[in-house]
Amino acid sequence: MKRFRLYVMPPTPDNVDMAQSRYKYYRATPRNLLIYTEKRKPVGSLLAKKTEALSGADQGWLAGCNAIILEEEAKRNPHTVENMMKFLSDLDTELGKELAKEG
Repeated sequence: MKRFRLYVMPPTPDNVDMAQSRYKYYRATPRNLLIYTEKRKPVGSLLAKKTEALSGADQGWLAGCNAIILEEEAKRNPHTVENMMKFLSDLDTELGKELAKEG
């Protein structure tokens, strides 16, 4: 699975035009332009290190992007969903064992 990163930059008309032409996942607001990509860092942007600092609407947009990316990956590789479910099952089992040790 590809690793996506979130970048932020000023929402100038030129930056928005660039984002529209080069990136699938971008969001322009009066405050900032967000670009979510697996590609190289856009020129003039900064890596967004803490998504908690984003507005609720921006966090919702980012969650939507991740849902689309996961869905596309599952369509491309059916084993992805199987592997994720096995991981979650194993994690649940291990957490159960740890809780039993403590209690």
